Amino acid sequence: PGSIKDMNMDLPFSPTSDEYGSLFSGSSQNKLNQAVSKSLESGSVDTLILIDRQVDFITPMCTALTYEALIDDLIGIRNGCIQIDESLLKADNGETETSSSMEDENPKPKSRKKVPFHLNSNNDLYKEIRDESITVLMKKLNEKARKLKQIREQVNKSSEVSQLKQFVKQIPQMQETMKSLSNHINITQRLSRTTMGRAFRSRWHAERSILEGEQKLDYIEECIAKQEPW
Repeated sequence: PGSIKDMNMDLPFSPTSDEYGSLFSGSSQNKLNQAVSKSLESGSVDTLILIDRQVDFITPMCTALTYEALIDDLIGIRNGCIQIDESLLKADNGETETSSSMEDENPKPKSRKKVPFHLNSNNDLYKEIRDESITVLMKKLNEKARKLKQIREQVNKSSEVSQLKQFVKQIPQMQETMKSLSNHINITQRLSRTTMGRAFRSRWHAERSILEGEQKLDYIEECIAKQEPW
């Protein structure tokens, strides 16, 4: 075993500018090289961080509350894409799910047809909110929606030709922003139906209690009896 810095990472992209890590056997290094080589054909990596799991056993077992992590846990991200109900992507009509639907933890889907929805940092809004906690995300999305509405109201009241011309130039971008905003509001509401449910909150509170030193054996035994998923 040796440090990552001493390894010759023969990968199909330029060397990383910074490398950190320790205690990787030769077989582990070979497996890492093969996996990355298959997944990437070209490009560059700025920083590569490899952390031995022995450094932190607990974190992967805890329930994450960030937007992207919840999407992956509750919907499933595959190759930067999710498959979701078509009804959630009705942004062109300005539709969002009603707040009453959030009361049902396991609602019936409005549409059985699944459509792909890409999640990556090419979308400025997703890049900004992907690491936000679900507890504050809806408030931030609503604030953005209000700001866009205020801009449109100001333009409607304006009589200056210069301002109207400037607004016309921004229409395509604003429409794209509104579409993205509406989509992410709908997805957030879909996630919130689960995160606000009794089962999810009980699990999260139990995890917090265990991290703070409580045993919570009764809760664990109850989950085992119910054959709750891992």
